[in-house]
Amino acid sequence: MISAEKGTAQTSTARNSRLRGLSLILAIVAVIAFVVAMMRGRSASQDAELQRMSAVELETRVKNEPDNNAARYRLGLAYMRENRLPDATKTLLAVIESQQEPTPQTADVLNDLGVLYLLQERYYESLVSLQQALELRPNFSAALANMGRLHLATKMPFTATKELQKASELDTDDVTVLCDLGEAHQHTLNHDAAAQAYQKALKLDPRHVPAHIGLGKVYYSEGKNEQATISLNEALKLAPDSAPALLTLARIGIETAQTPDQLQAAADKIQTALKIEPQSSDGWYDLGKIAIRQNRPKDAIEHLKKALAASPMHNGALHQIERALRADGRTAEADRTKKVLEERLLREREELRLEEYIEHHPKDWDAQGKLAEIYLLSGKRGLAMLLQQRLQQNAPDNAALPALNKALGQQTAPPSSPGTKEP
Repeated sequence: MISAEKGTAQTSTARNSRLRGLSLILAIVAVIAFVVAMMRGRSASQDAELQRMSAVELETRVKNEPDNNAARYRLGLAYMRENRLPDATKTLLAVIESQQEPTPQTADVLNDLGVLYLLQERYYESLVSLQQALELRPNFSAALANMGRLHLATKMPFTATKELQKASELDTDDVTVLCDLGEAHQHTLNHDAAAQAYQKALKLDPRHVPAHIGLGKVYYSEGKNEQATISLNEALKLAPDSAPALLTLARIGIETAQTPDQLQAAADKIQTALKIEPQSSDGWYDLGKIAIRQNRPKDAIEHLKKALAASPMHNGALHQIERALRADGRTAEADRTKKVLEERLLREREELRLEEYIEHHPKDWDAQGKLAEIYLLSGKRGLAMLLQQRLQQNAPDNAALPALNKALGQQTAPPSSPGTKEP
């Protein structure tokens, strides 16, 4: 009996000891959790403070705290908001270069750096930055969306649709991504898919103006002018100063006008849009077309010159200038303009042929060298630079490279982020 009582006491003592040990562990875990929560709260509070600071205030903070990468990152974003793109690029590069190992913020910095390079048409650097961001965070929806935007800019709409589709699946509430997906589908002439993307965006946000405009443009492309007009007018109800909506409505008006008054109504819409966006090449182009129809060739020439000033490679404007010059009796100038246009169109046909060929033969470096030369002649410096970098990486002995390097200068890709490899 005594032995049994003794055993029971020992068991009870052991149980109490384990409970005390467990209680101690739980207490330690609770303390650690509290400390982590405090640190996160402090970090979030500090970041919120940095977000409220102006660029000047952030410059002072970075100067006084040179190791404060959080402040330097926010300074880069502040420069970006002020459209100081070179300063923003330099600042974000400094953040990457100072890191020995990746941090939770590294992928965000690389993504923003990719956007900066894209805005500056430095397509190769943008590609490298976004690839590195996705290596660190494979399902990073923002970086995937920006990769899609990059491929739209570099004439790869089919690739862009895949990336934007995946980004929209990862972040189902992002209406901006859906609108970009709609645009990508439009570039592939998949109007049904484009309309579905815009409609999905409008289900999420019925007041999203770009989605209304995008849907209106899809309908216009399909010749559904009545539906297009409804969508575009809906955009104008929400944003009366929307130049894209006004210009698309004006274009419908130009095509359907049957009386001088209807044609003038389209011109009035364009004039309103040009007050909002005076550098709109399409606006000046359409205004020039109207002036030709109104038998005002001199006015047409002036409008079309402004279209070319805003967009020097606008071949439609060049063609209309030729027509206006002939209508104004300036035959010699019209003939010279026609010759320039014919040379451009030949070059563009070869450009399109090479682009389609390279899509199926991506390792033909001679074709890429020829395409880079055409891009340079066409004023598409960013695209030429992208091919130049590809050639340097993959075919450094290519015959086109010396001339490309001389014309473009050496461009430096962004440094590899900690723990990643360059493509």
